[in-house]
Amino acid sequence: MLSTCAEYSLSSAGKAADEIEAAIRELDAVQRRLSDDDMGVISAVAALFQGFAELCRWVDASLRGEANSERHLTAARAKAALAGEHLGRPIPQGKFRAAAQQVIQGISQVRAFDSVKGVAKLLLCMPAPPMLVAAEDPYAFSPAVESADATPPHTAGEKHKEPLVAKVMLEIDRQPWSTPQVIRANQIYGLSAKIAIPRWPDETDLFTIEYVTTLPKEHYRITEFRIERSSLGPSREVETSGHIEFPVGQSLLSDPVIIQLLASFRSSTDPKLVKPAAVIGYHKLRVRISDPTRTPLLSKYPALDERLVEVIDEISRTTPGVNQEHLADFVALLGGTAKYMGICLQQAVYKEGQEISEGHFQKDLLKHLRSQLGSEVQEAPKQGGGPTDIQYRSVTAELKVERNVRDRAKMVDRFLDQPTQYSSANGAQLGILCILDLTPKERPPANPKNNILLKTPKVHGFAEGTPPYPTKIAAVIIEGNLRLPSSYSK
Repeated sequence: MLSTCAEYSLSSAGKAADEIEAAIRELDAVQRRLSDDDMGVISAVAALFQGFAELCRWVDASLRGEANSERHLTAARAKAALAGEHLGRPIPQGKFRAAAQQVIQGISQVRAFDSVKGVAKLLLCMPAPPMLVAAEDPYAFSPAVESADATPPHTAGEKHKEPLVAKVMLEIDRQPWSTPQVIRANQIYGLSAKIAIPRWPDETDLFTIEYVTTLPKEHYRITEFRIERSSLGPSREVETSGHIEFPVGQSLLSDPVIIQLLASFRSSTDPKLVKPAAVIGYHKLRVRISDPTRTPLLSKYPALDERLVEVIDEISRTTPGVNQEHLADFVALLGGTAKYMGICLQQAVYKEGQEISEGHFQKDLLKHLRSQLGSEVQEAPKQGGGPTDIQYRSVTAELKVERNVRDRAKMVDRFLDQPTQYSSANGAQLGILCILDLTPKERPPANPKNNILLKTPKVHGFAEGTPPYPTKIAAVIIEGNLRLPSSYSK
């Protein structure tokens, strides 16, 4: 289904519909073997792809001049509505739900043929959560093939050949585990697990989850889950909880910690009996451990912290030679700026109708950053031939107010060269561009993670390629000119 979406075109719409419908028939067969928790997900996926298939039928019928081709468009919208109904079931995978809602909206807004390709792209970006399918025993007795001369492929005494599998879904402080997950050093977090076990070996009565990592044992404390067979209900699922803690923080330049889950079935009466099990779902955890006493990485806004970690990881991967102290300065200033961004959105600091100048905006942000980082936050030092707005140690932050351009890419590109020159003049590879968006808000603001961008600006002498030591500018866009939520009601 994904390859069909990736290769979709107007000329191949009829073929695409046939391929999607054939795949959905296979999906229906799988659906009957899923657990109740997975039924809502797979039903929503099937309905969304059926909706896309109907859009393809609409395009194909219209191109061939068929009468009443609009019936397929109506059917597509009905399938989208059905998917929305399936999403009403308890579905723990928040990222899947959000992406599926975007597909539903995309299908419902299709008015022209070109929009169908946009729906295909949304389907390609939809993260399908892992599902546990109860496999059939290929050696099971079948009356249809019974005969006097039939020889069973294995005797009753042979061990079952089916592999042992368990699905593990994890939450930390009641939120799905992120990749990577940001955790503060010296802080205890709640860790909960939902475990599905389709088959339990007869000779065992315990299921355990342990952890393998390169960290010394004293540098992490994670509850090792231990499930008794008697606690497994008819649904073959069980929920359990524990805690996770990391006493020592990480260096900014170090990679996230990797923790591998190791699952096995055991016997309480025979310690030597251990049967390893494969884990699907959360089988490998990535963790970044922040120590706020040394590096104020966290903005204390969870959604923004996830994005900040992504930015830091990308810099570590793509910016060779960056100085660790310079990176620490950058993270501190970026974290403080992101925190102000969260405050402005939560409290609607810059409301609709206010007249805000760059000077006013600079004073507000400067006051906030000094409350976070102290006296080393400086105002408008001379650098690179002109004044800058804010500097913290080795990092420059350029501030702008935008009243006309709404498109994020165009907005950032318009101002990108100035902080690049300021950073280069100081020999710095990292800088920050902070823009207050005062454009009219016809729609509600986007998730704030979308407003933190990392750019590699073009520089003189290096055309399209990046130089050996590139400059990275983090663009933070703060929403202003905010309307009252009730004003969006229709």
